Amino acid sequence: MLALARPFVEICLLRLGPQDLPASPVLLGIALAAHAGLGIAITALYYPFLTAVAVSVTGTVLLGLLAFVLLSVRGLVERFFQTYAAFAGTGAVLEALALPLVALLETNEPAGAASAAGVILTIPWLALLVWSWLVSGHILRHALSVHLTVGIGISMAFFWLSALVIHQMFGSP
Repeated sequence: MLALARPFVEICLLRLGPQDLPASPVLLGIALAAHAGLGIAITALYYPFLTAVAVSVTGTVLLGLLAFVLLSVRGLVERFFQTYAAFAGTGAVLEALALPLVALLETNEPAGAASAAGVILTIPWLALLVWSWLVSGHILRHALSVHLTVGIGISMAFFWLSALVIHQMFGSP
């Protein structure tokens, strides 16, 4: 299992790009299952379980839609399996790192006020968020043949747009 995660970790460390993954439907399926599964685990801390499943699946589908639309606009659809797998696999790696932080934030948050522990735990959570934008920007840089800053900008815009869509569909937790 660790051998399967290694290329996604390497992409998270900006050492590999999506082009280094095989264009494999099986790898894509495994990456999607990991992304959705870890997304459910995190989202279930805030939503009822069935809603968490729907939120996670929606987020995973939106990620694929982003990849497909952007690659289509650039005439690079042949890169879809690798790009979507890179998004999903690196998302799963980052979600695995975020899960304990999010769980600790959720259990340390007193009603109505931020605790010192909550503030301290927010810093690594924000670092993971920024890192995820960098990783997604790195993936987009390679997939779309654009500058890294363009990829990061698209990544940040997608983050806010998907949060808005999920909020509109499922409400606040």
